Amino acid sequence: MIGRMTQPLTFVLLLAAAFAQAQAGAPPSASTDLVLPDGTAIKLRVTRDVSSANAKVGDKVYFEAADDVRVGGLTVLKRGSPALGAVTAVQTARRMGRAGKLAIEVRSVQLADGETAMLRQSEKSTGFQRKGEMAAEVLFAFGPLQLFEEGEDAFLETDTIINAYVNGTIHLDRAMFKAAPVPVTSTTAQLWITSHPAGAEISVDGNVVGSTPSEINLPQGSHTIRISKAGCRTWERTVTLSSGKSNMAADLYPAEIKLP
Repeated sequence: MIGRMTQPLTFVLLLAAAFAQAQAGAPPSASTDLVLPDGTAIKLRVTRDVSSANAKVGDKVYFEAADDVRVGGLTVLKRGSPALGAVTAVQTARRMGRAGKLAIEVRSVQLADGETAMLRQSEKSTGFQRKGEMAAEVLFAFGPLQLFEEGEDAFLETDTIINAYVNGTIHLDRAMFKAAPVPVTSTTAQLWITSHPAGAEISVDGNVVGSTPSEINLPQGSHTIRISKAGCRTWERTVTLSSGKSNMAADLYPAEIKLP
């Protein structure tokens, strides 16, 4: 009798344990979880020069994000966000034409929610280079760094762009990020109109809109612009405008030319 009762009880306990294990191993809810994948590429801009002439091992190297990074329609990294690296090896230029050497390590960048994402240099982790060491030879491939000119110190110039990669998958709270703004395509054009002489009346498609010089906003497309001033010949052109700014200058000639 006892053996028969323990069988259902054992089944219930095993089922409860399996359910608990499944819950513990389940990923965070899709409604709150936002995943920044391992190896996500991030472009960084150097914000301060670094030179082997005066750098020391351990000195901070300052970067900023060169572009936004978006995941699932949300901006998880804003352009201009600070990023840090460090000098890991340095050697000043020496005699006999031996150039200076400089090794930099990219380390981290600040995400839009204030969290820190660790970075590395290579797209795929090797398992050994977890933080992102960049030897001078690697840096040379990223831009005009002049690391090995004969007899010169190695340096990393401001505004140089380098690639770094997220080091490890990061789970973020979706609620901490704002949706990336949807680009709005402008449907108007700005037209700056001047004339010689100034003070002429501006008419667009038969309607008076002001006098020169003036900037007027018009819908994109074809428009007839007429510039008129007492004592001068009327100036008229048909133009096709697109979004953005355009300039138009009208030379108004006298209505009558008197000969001596």
